[in-house]
Amino acid sequence: KGTYVELNEVTVVLDGVEVPGYRLTNTYTITYAGFLGTGAFVREGYIDQVYVAGIGLVTESHTATFDNGNTYDLSKTLTSYTGLARVEP
Repeated sequence: KGTYVELNEVTVVLDGVEVPGYRLTNTYTITYAGFLGTGAFVREGYIDQVYVAGIGLVTESHTATFDNGNTYDLSKTLTSYTGLARVEP
């Protein structure tokens, strides 16, 4: 279960050019009962994403905490693309 929030337009740089992007955040909780009592877990997380029209996801930062207290951070950034064309919003 979770929620997302549409934030606002932001400026991102693609191929050295500033372009408009759209930012949203996701907050979630995953509760998995496991299979036959094995592998059960709870995970809570937060994702911050920026999309560019016609290109798709260009940045993502993801932080999550497991029920045992362990955390992880993951970041992705689009560094190049071919065959896609940015669409003016």
